[in-house]
Amino acid sequence: MKQLTTNVFDIKDIAKNLAQSLQKDMDIKISHSSALNLASRSLGFKNYNTYKATSDINSSERVQKTNKPFGSRSLSDLANEVKQKQLNQYPPIDSNFIKFGNTSEYSIFVYEEDDIYFLLFRLLNSSTGRIFFNPRYESFSLFVYPDVKTAFNSYDISIKDISDKHLNHKYFQITKHLIQSKKWIDENLEIMDDLFTLMESVKRDRNWFQTIIHEHSEKELENIWQSKKL
Repeated sequence: MKQLTTNVFDIKDIAKNLAQSLQKDMDIKISHSSALNLASRSLGFKNYNTYKATSDINSSERVQKTNKPFGSRSLSDLANEVKQKQLNQYPPIDSNFIKFGNTSEYSIFVYEEDDIYFLLFRLLNSSTGRIFFNPRYESFSLFVYPDVKTAFNSYDISIKDISDKHLNHKYFQITKHLIQSKKWIDENLEIMDDLFTLMESVKRDRNWFQTIIHEHSEKELENIWQSKKL
């Protein structure tokens, strides 16, 4: 997606107008932070944090080119700082799963719940590492409980029995529900961004997911789980 240019002050006005329009035209009430995230996506950035970090880095680069102050940080230092903030906010949870493999776009994991074994798919470019698709139950699993720092339980959202024709409407309902009802969305905007991105991938690859899971029996997945967990 092509990234468009503006500045931090402009985007705050854009976000304000966006929130007002959504409430007036679609009866969707969102916080200012959520509006900033959506406005950043419309400009071609992954989320507001990415937009602001890029803006800060570009500003720093301009300063370094014109007048390098003593002790100024390099662009790589700034980028590493942004990455470290992400890791602190979303510690890895991969120890909850067994790695099954990768495709060009997804990481695939074996997961066990109530003695049932199944595959979970996560986008390789996931910012949070918290959002998965479960083809067996046709559901999105958001690992956010008890909180995003110590998550080992999922909040599951089903799209089972929703036809491809009506999938966009279902996605709209999911988005509206999360924004209006779940406080942790406003506090962790990257989770919603990861969910948006995975939703679009699922819409495109829905049949492929079913093909993959039918190639691997539950007994095979159980054996993988048991052998790695011992």
